Amino acid sequence: MLINSKRKLKSQVSLHAWLFGKRLDFVAPMPLEECASRLAAKSEPRRWVSWSNPVTVSLSKAPDHYGFRLQKDVSSNVPVWVLGDLERIDDDSTLVTGHGSISPWTYLVMLLVFPLWFVILQHTSFDAGIPYITFSGIVVTILWAMSVAARDSLIRIVYATLSNESKS
Repeated sequence: MLINSKRKLKSQVSLHAWLFGKRLDFVAPMPLEECASRLAAKSEPRRWVSWSNPVTVSLSKAPDHYGFRLQKDVSSNVPVWVLGDLERIDDDSTLVTGHGSISPWTYLVMLLVFPLWFVILQHTSFDAGIPYITFSGIVVTILWAMSVAARDSLIRIVYATLSNESKS
């Protein structure tokens, strides 16, 4: 009985991280200013025609502290981002904290589509509602999967950029 409850608790924690993003919390082995310049270098210019959406990085400076935001559009007006802080520990190390987020619009679409499925099934014949449910289910699943993948890629960018001094 206890083993099952521990398993459930562990899977809920993983589910929470999958739904709402992983937290960043590590010490970068480099000075604060170098961390900020490495993150700023990850910003890509916007192009009129591109196969992938660029990553934009914005930094805000305060004494011994930077706030950062990495953002990428999954599709038109559906952004994901990583918000975080860089805080000086000493001259050679920086505390990196933050979290990844998915646009609230993605959650809103999911919340609106699922009740709409129920209404359609209640007021139409079963055969008429199946194409709508299948199509909208596929669209919502694809949007969600793309958002999770883009959010996790931004988190990996932060780790890869700041976790090892030999990488640039």
